[in-house]
Amino acid sequence: MANKKSSNEQSGLEDLYMGKGYHFFVDSVNGTNSGSGRSWRSAWATLTYAVTTSGLVAAHDVIHVSGSFNESVTIPYALNDLTVIGGDF
Repeated sequence: MANKKSSNEQSGLEDLYMGKGYHFFVDSVNGTNSGSGRSWRSAWATLTYAVTTSGLVAAHDVIHVSGSFNESVTIPYALNDLTVIGGDF
């Protein structure tokens, strides 16, 4: 039986980050802070929500962002080794 690839592998995200964290998505144009943040389709709208309000992002996670942001975000020390990647995938 062939191994089924994860959704990250199917989309090519495994080439960007080989860490152990989760991937989250923020889209300033189409996102909503009531989404799960786990795909472009359910992306959050702001980085502030992603790193401080959601309570889901942790150290070693990856946040993929799309759009433009006019916000000041302080990333808590507890989120060390957080990766933020810009661009659509």
